[in-house]
Amino acid sequence: MVRKKVLILVVLAAFLSSGCIDYIKKDLLEWEEREEESIWPDIEKMGGSSPEKSPAPNAPEGGSPISPSEPQYDIPLQINGKVEKFIRHYRGPDKKWFAKVLNRSGRYIPGMREVFREKGLPQDLAYLAAIESGYSPYCSSKAGAVGVWQFIRGTARHYGMTVGWWIDERRDPWKATAAAADYLKDLYEIFDSWPLALAAYNAGDARVRKALKKSRTGDFWSLQLPRETREFVPRYMASLTIAKNPGKYGFSPVYDPQERSEEVLIKEATDLRIIADACQSSLKEIKGLNPALKRWVTPPGYSSFPLRIPYGSKEQFRINFSKIPRDKKITWQRHRVKRGETLWGISRKYKTTIQVIMELNFLKRSSYIREGWNLIVPVGVRTYPSF
Repeated sequence: MVRKKVLILVVLAAFLSSGCIDYIKKDLLEWEEREEESIWPDIEKMGGSSPEKSPAPNAPEGGSPISPSEPQYDIPLQINGKVEKFIRHYRGPDKKWFAKVLNRSGRYIPGMREVFREKGLPQDLAYLAAIESGYSPYCSSKAGAVGVWQFIRGTARHYGMTVGWWIDERRDPWKATAAAADYLKDLYEIFDSWPLALAAYNAGDARVRKALKKSRTGDFWSLQLPRETREFVPRYMASLTIAKNPGKYGFSPVYDPQERSEEVLIKEATDLRIIADACQSSLKEIKGLNPALKRWVTPPGYSSFPLRIPYGSKEQFRINFSKIPRDKKITWQRHRVKRGETLWGISRKYKTTIQVIMELNFLKRSSYIREGWNLIVPVGVRTYPSF
């Protein structure tokens, strides 16, 4: 028995001297980190944690100082363990996804920064959209948040955006950015701290107020909030850090070209294919410039609907569009399917074709429509002019 104890002690001593314990600790720490990390690319409204109280919008905030040789930031930046964790995450498991986000940001960042500058806010807030939506106008969450800035319906309407059957301005990157700037400005005025304002953008100001009251501290890192919100600010700070110095973190982005467009006013509901033809563009390009449009037609009820077309095509559009005779203009109508109706009967009623109705409503089979469905149908036109 004594010999067994001696043998065990000898083996244990050898184990400790070999450094194996250190490796086990390291593995456990890495395992705990992996357990803590949530799966990111669901691209819903993501969460985060936050640094300390900030004075003015453009003043530096607590945390590691940024040396003059590094990129300059106009919003408080704190680098701590939580931020570093997400930097590692974006360089590791989510590197492919984050690389795509960086590429896509080129289309929007210059314009977004200008919106924030005009509103008197830190321009680096433009990078918040990276963790909100990956700069995708079509991003939507299970909670019903939509667009680049992930507005829910009520907040969107409060900040002046239209959300309806024909159009959802939450998907308009520029209207949504202006609304997001106003919302963030309001939140900063409430909390006088960018970390707290950003958390409130994610979780709502009521929840942040409650957490502040409960903790009796303005230090956001110590607040008790949902995991999604605890992660929100570290994710933002990590994405901002990488986005402003991508080469340092192993990224070589090929930025999408900056969006360039000009506006025309459409006085009646019009098929987007006619508009594309008139400015010698494509339906895909017109849709891409106007992601707020939910149908293949400008919304009815507008005496002058502002529509974006490719930059430099405004005069060509004006000339071509004016050539369309009034009796050839398309009038659009929403048709609610009644019991027993078929696409053939509906097409006959509105003097159009089955194929046109199928295309405009994304139908795959002409034989399958349901009572109660809403279809958009062109009234009185079978063909579309080309130029």
